[in-house]
Amino acid sequence: MKSKNVFKRSAISCVVMASLSGPVLSQDVVYPDPYWVSDTPESHGFDSAALENLKTYAQSINSDSLLIIKDGYIILEEYWDGGNQNTQRQAWSVTKSFTGLISGIAADQGLIATTDRASDAVTEWQGTDSEPVVVDQLLRNTSGRYADCNTDTFPFSYLETGGQYPSRPDLTQYAIDQPKVRWGKKKQQHEPGTVWGYNNMAIQTLDRVISIAAGMTTKSFAEQSLLAPLEMNATTIGTDREGHMVMAAGITSSARDLARIGYLTLNNGQWKDQQVVSEAYISNMLSPGVNPLNNAYGYLWWLNTEEGEEWNNPAVESDVKCVSGQPQFTQRYPDAPLDLYLAAGNKGQYIIVSPSENLVIVRQGNTASEEVWVNNLYKETAAAMLP
Repeated sequence: MKSKNVFKRSAISCVVMASLSGPVLSQDVVYPDPYWVSDTPESHGFDSAALENLKTYAQSINSDSLLIIKDGYIILEEYWDGGNQNTQRQAWSVTKSFTGLISGIAADQGLIATTDRASDAVTEWQGTDSEPVVVDQLLRNTSGRYADCNTDTFPFSYLETGGQYPSRPDLTQYAIDQPKVRWGKKKQQHEPGTVWGYNNMAIQTLDRVISIAAGMTTKSFAEQSLLAPLEMNATTIGTDREGHMVMAAGITSSARDLARIGYLTLNNGQWKDQQVVSEAYISNMLSPGVNPLNNAYGYLWWLNTEEGEEWNNPAVESDVKCVSGQPQFTQRYPDAPLDLYLAAGNKGQYIIVSPSENLVIVRQGNTASEEVWVNNLYKETAAAMLP
């Protein structure tokens, strides 16, 4: 197998990674128009016979779909469990990466800035220890906002059992109000910008920030500014009962539509003749930032790292442990290029992007994420590449 570690990632170099690695000129890029076009694997450097091993692996980990986009063409597409190219499945935390893009579009339009205090919109935080939290920290999971297993995951329990809505009718207000005063806990577990910690409810508060700035629901803003330009007709944005977008886990989508999101980022935010998200924002989104607390996280997207730079470090918290003894995450992807990044969700929902190879991998399924190692999925894909 060819060596894939073609980029050296660091806190500084990865700021410009996206613009260095992706296609530059729109006329050189093949976009679905309006549908993805299939081509032979051999035309794009893959061995058809070897791809059969990848399909076998994907089936063995209880995948519902596997889609490989190379150079803008479908070279592999498989569905199991009765699905097809129009089947929408719960994307879980892949939704967070949508939220990262939506926030970028709002920033590009001058509606928000990543340096804005969220409390400008979330007035309930004014005069509290959450007042200094800025949008950048909500996007990077460094807000320091309070979280525990119950408050951060229980609202999604109804979705887990097939329900349409979260268990809290107004999820945004619930997130803003955490924790309740009667619990005797501060809204902040940590000073903003000092600790990295996965925090669903902190991310949910971006719904208030974006909807007030845009003058419409976040769902409507996302549909108009992201789904419509990409012609994502097999994607539904989930809401709570009050109509607020579920920012951390609410999207259902087809494999082909998820691939559009990956291909948008691969092409630095450009879709056909439209710059949907600015190249500058995409570059920042796919960077851990300056003096990062977590080298493997950008704006709600996961990043690959070099050995010794794995993302659990003294500044990474594991306050929210829903399983006794659950370890901190330590994954990296040693067999993948260092410029690889991904959107990841519960039960192994993935949009994996390798810019240096002009490659997008989408996997949907029902195996817990910790059992579906991204590295193995990529490794099986790379094994089918022709020398």
